Amino acid sequence: VVDSACHKLANKEGFEKVNISIGIKTTKPFYSDTEILECLFYHLLENSMKYRKLNDEQSQISIQISQKGKRVYIELEDDGIGIPERIQNKVFKMFFRGNERSEGSGMGLYIVRKAAKSLSGKLKMESKLGVGTKFTIVIPSQKSK
Repeated sequence: VVDSACHKLANKEGFEKVNISIGIKTTKPFYSDTEILECLFYHLLENSMKYRKLNDEQSQISIQISQKGKRVYIELEDDGIGIPERIQNKVFKMFFRGNERSEGSGMGLYIVRKAAKSLSGKLKMESKLGVGTKFTIVIPSQKSK
């Protein structure tokens, strides 16, 4: 699912300047809606790419996926420009655009929040200006079909 989201972003400006590392530690099958998960990863990765530090030769995005019981924990962390504390409570709102580099519709993180919620998940964000941003998503496994 992560690879598919990355593949869809491969032609976006700056993709070649981003190093994406993925670590997956799961021991049991996990069932979920792959299309919604792919959408979630796509928008998180796109956001990290858009708001990378443009002066850096290479930007880093780390995706760590682990499992505890019937829940999967997804942590996506970047070393981008970060989000100012004064707007952190607004970034998940529809049509919100946080700075002068915002080119899209302001829907990316709104879609991420909706996607996590539709999977009965929880979403948390931590960000420090000039350091980067970390998203943590906890999603319960759906019943197998």
